[in-house]
Amino acid sequence: MIFLISIRFLWINLPILLSVLPIIGCLICIGARQHAIGILGHDGAHRLICRNKFLNDALSACLCFWPLGLPLGGYRKFHFEHHRKVGTKEDPELVHKNNFFLGQWNLPFRWPIVMLHLVGDFCGGAIPHLIMAARLTKATSFLDQLGVFVMIGFLFFSGWYFGFLWAVGIWFLCLWTTFWATFRIRIWTEHV
Repeated sequence: MIFLISIRFLWINLPILLSVLPIIGCLICIGARQHAIGILGHDGAHRLICRNKFLNDALSACLCFWPLGLPLGGYRKFHFEHHRKVGTKEDPELVHKNNFFLGQWNLPFRWPIVMLHLVGDFCGGAIPHLIMAARLTKATSFLDQLGVFVMIGFLFFSGWYFGFLWAVGIWFLCLWTTFWATFRIRIWTEHV
């Protein structure tokens, strides 16, 4: 009986499901591309984009970090400290990983729990992690902080002026949901 009710529910709501699934797929693709921008920014923080330091920092800040709402200098300071103290108690990543409310990185883990965290990320569970990341990567200079605000302001102004404010909204929706879900998958597969 439950099976028949489920089939009837799916049949009645099939058009809605078929219109929602491509939207979710697009949001996942945008979040994955945001993650790729973050990886390029990581390489820029290591000065691997180009040999000219000024150009490297300008490209990685303007095209990678600022659109994600992060300052290059703050990320570089945090990340290099992580490299210097990786695996020790002074590793700054452990501030995030060992946080009581955000501690979702402990081993051993079960795949259903990881999947539950991924679903949570899609529903806004990523926001506390992003707040923690913002706290850990505070700007190291006024220009570093100003760049983030100017970029975000530019995105909103140009979205308003040219009539695509909805696209800016989708960018930040993905940043707060599917970006972190993609980031979580990489952390689990690469680091944990």
